[in-house]
Amino acid sequence: MFPPTPPTEEALAPAHPPRAFRALEPSILGGHAERSTVELLSLLICDDAEAGSSHRRAVELLGTDGLHGLARAAPEELVRTGRLRPAAAVRLGAALELGRRVAARPWRVGTPFEGARQVFESFSPRLREARRESFLVLSLDVRHRLIAEELVSRGSLVASIVHPREVFRPAIRHAAAAIIVLHNHPSGDPTPSAEDRAVTERLRRCGETLGIPLLDHLIIGADRWVSLLGDRGGEEA
Repeated sequence: MFPPTPPTEEALAPAHPPRAFRALEPSILGGHAERSTVELLSLLICDDAEAGSSHRRAVELLGTDGLHGLARAAPEELVRTGRLRPAAAVRLGAALELGRRVAARPWRVGTPFEGARQVFESFSPRLREARRESFLVLSLDVRHRLIAEELVSRGSLVASIVHPREVFRPAIRHAAAAIIVLHNHPSGDPTPSAEDRAVTERLRRCGETLGIPLLDHLIIGADRWVSLLGDRGGEEA
């Protein structure tokens, strides 16, 4: 049996980028700070099949709601309505998620609780563009240092149902001394509803019974928060 033929240099060479990107290579090596949002989005969604129309498509995607409106759009909806090809929708979703993670100021395990703003800055980039309510529990030790975070409920577009047993289960598992809970309002308005206040009071009473006090319940909006047990309304971010 003959040994396998080694691959040629041509076979080992990297695949050529799309023609649209090859034409832009001299300029894309520089910084992007000077580029408009339309130009950046055009670069992101461009491929060979639509190289000539990516700028027009970027303008259409931004529409009247701009980048924040686009960030709230579901990728599958963009594909279903023909506004983006699947590969471009995947790239766009990945880029937006990277942006959220860069913007976040993560609250690391072992860091003590310092106030509602700390929670807002840590979780707002992840929650403020979400299309559904997400309810998180933060477990803290006796010095109010973060032990763990856990998503316990993801609701519909308008509401989420939270039961105390789901909220306190991770706290008990982590032997938490206290908890903070938070959720987002997809509307962007963090004004508490009657249900929000009722859930807060129910969790507060359960926490007293279990010996795991509820330190705060934060509602995350588009650019501010409301603290139901601490600050009575957050400053603009």
